[in-house]
Amino acid sequence: MQKQNCAPINVARWKRRGQFENFIGYDFPVFSVASRIDVTGLTDYCKKSGRSLFTSFLYIVASELNGIEEFRTRISDGAPVLYDAVDPSYVVMYDGDRITGRRTAFTRDFGDFYSRCRADIAEARSRKGFVPFEGSGGCDCFYVSCLPWLDMCSFSNPYNFKDAAQSSIPRITWGKITKEGGRDFVYFDVQAHHALADGFHSAALINNVAAAAANAGAYIGGNGGER
Repeated sequence: MQKQNCAPINVARWKRRGQFENFIGYDFPVFSVASRIDVTGLTDYCKKSGRSLFTSFLYIVASELNGIEEFRTRISDGAPVLYDAVDPSYVVMYDGDRITGRRTAFTRDFGDFYSRCRADIAEARSRKGFVPFEGSGGCDCFYVSCLPWLDMCSFSNPYNFKDAAQSSIPRITWGKITKEGGRDFVYFDVQAHHALADGFHSAALINNVAAAAANAGAYIGGNGGER
């Protein structure tokens, strides 16, 4: 997996210096924001195009997350760094209810990302028996989980706060898509390190993902996908 480029942040001139210095020493520095969003446009697009709902939504999430600098910021050796881009690292079920991790390099070209992601998922699902859980291989990513069996309203991810770098990686989770009044809705959860991001940025990500999902046909079509 090719690593994404990053650059150190000059904390003395950084607009987040106050927040960073305040929260970096917390024992539990992570916060979570969840919201229910309308994804009818996305589900309609996937039904018409025959595309995978998970992979299409993953592309939208990755595109919008990469558009917010705070979600590309990580902690390295106790100091903040900014990545040019970050890749989705997501959970795949295989051999019944076993799980493993896969990471697909992010690209704005939907067709390219889609085909590589589907190949990565197919390879993971072909496994049998015990396979060590495959991590992301670095901090130039964000973690993704999907619980399609449950209309959840909140979620809590595991953290090892002894590892500040890994703890600085955002966690994205969504649940089961449910219908109400002829529309499709899903709960979407964002967890982030408070030294690097605030509720403002999580709200922006959620709202941007919702807007892209509402107009999925044009959004994906405009990035190399079929309309």
